[in-house]
Amino acid sequence: MATQKQSIKKVDGAAIAAGIYKATFSNGTVVECNLSDVPEAMVARFTQYGLKQKCDDSMAGAEDVEEAIEELKATWDSIVKGQWTMRVAGEGVEGGLFARAYSQRHGLSLADAKAKISGLVERNLGLNRAKAKDAEAAEKITERVVFNALRDAALDRDQELAGIYADLKAKKAGKVKAKAQIEIEV
Repeated sequence: MATQKQSIKKVDGAAIAAGIYKATFSNGTVVECNLSDVPEAMVARFTQYGLKQKCDDSMAGAEDVEEAIEELKATWDSIVKGQWTMRVAGEGVEGGLFARAYSQRHGLSLADAKAKISGLVERNLGLNRAKAKDAEAAEKITERVVFNALRDAALDRDQELAGIYADLKAKKAGKVKAKAQIEIEV
């Protein structure tokens, strides 16, 4: 039987939206950090820190300079449109590659491609869950399952998209293999 890792704290997302970091620890202790209690100059520093962190995080998985630039631009486009995250539901590494291929195939920015794919996943998730025979079956229809089915169907139907996706996958695999062949002496 798999065990679930216990978290030492839980953070209240609704409180964060109000400018309060409220952490409830596993021992019952609650600590609140309210931005309204700090000087205005410190609030500006939080903003600067958050901007840097968000932008840096957007490039974390990039394999090269071009990919980092593309991820940063896509993240900023998403933020400007009022969307904090541009994650494709169920995406993982494969989803990131698929979104890039979709972006190239359809002449979209990466942010727009991810938004389109996310919309398709969301719509198909709802439709398939509504068609499920019972609640247990509906629960097994996850974002990841729908994303994988959507990706596979799109690649089957569009050979140009499939070619771009295969090229991106091969390029990524080549970089991983090159990294693995590096020898280090300590």
